[in-house]
Amino acid sequence: MQLSIRKMTEKYAIEILCWKYEKPYDFYNQVLTSDAIMELLTNKYYVTLDEYEQLIGFFCVGKSAKVPAGERNVAYKEDFIDVGIGMKPEFTGKGKGLEFFSNILRFIEENYRNSPIRLTVAEFNERAIHLYEKLNFVKKTQFQRGKTIYIVMVREKIKADKKGKIMKEKQTFETTDEYIRQFPPEVQEKLNTLRGIIKELVPEAQEKISYQMPTFALYGNIIHFAAYKNHIGLYPGASGIAAFQKELVGYKTSKGTVQIPIGDPLPAELIRKIVKFKVEENIKKAEARGKK
Repeated sequence: MQLSIRKMTEKYAIEILCWKYEKPYDFYNQVLTSDAIMELLTNKYYVTLDEYEQLIGFFCVGKSAKVPAGERNVAYKEDFIDVGIGMKPEFTGKGKGLEFFSNILRFIEENYRNSPIRLTVAEFNERAIHLYEKLNFVKKTQFQRGKTIYIVMVREKIKADKKGKIMKEKQTFETTDEYIRQFPPEVQEKLNTLRGIIKELVPEAQEKISYQMPTFALYGNIIHFAAYKNHIGLYPGASGIAAFQKELVGYKTSKGTVQIPIGDPLPAELIRKIVKFKVEENIKKAEARGKK
């Protein structure tokens, strides 16, 4: 879909207030009243349209995205940008949420620079929570309003360091999953593909974080990898680069490092060769140590 964002109008407000969701999502059904229309028109509400000018969904930014009970429970004490979203019932549950919400996040990041983003979701809405986790939101706290438990989720701002490496404000990772989750969906997909190539070839290898990068190890480190603004970096060590100099022509390399442009497909077969070489090298070194 080619999505665009516009300011809320009375026409769209009336249409949105008439939407009806099936259970259990009828929790989000609204009532068409003059007060409800004014809420959508006088606060920071926007609509998302497809290339045919069809209404796909809406979102709000700021105070309107907060649940009043959360303010009483001090769930919103940090200075974050709050966002609330709603998708047209006929489009929910059909795999369109990722594109829809990603477009909204880009809009917020462009218009509210240097601010982390926060949202509030009902605990029963596991479908929405799964979507938010894909987009790097993590649970911060929760509170209750009546019988409904609400979860407050946040996404810390992401920036690039001096070398172009995309990273969170606080860059400390315990697992490879945690490292990968910090990136936009398209980068996550590439990193998971790379990870899968290595795991398939060396299923017995240990996964760990070393130098704050995902690392595979077997009788010593095999390879590290990391995502940067413009490329994926592979770190098989100096021997891994030297052994495949001819095949690495066309890629930027330095001692122990090769850079794969972020927009290029991963050279899967070459990666397998490098990993296999490093595993064999580590085994030989381990055997030599054992003979001493």
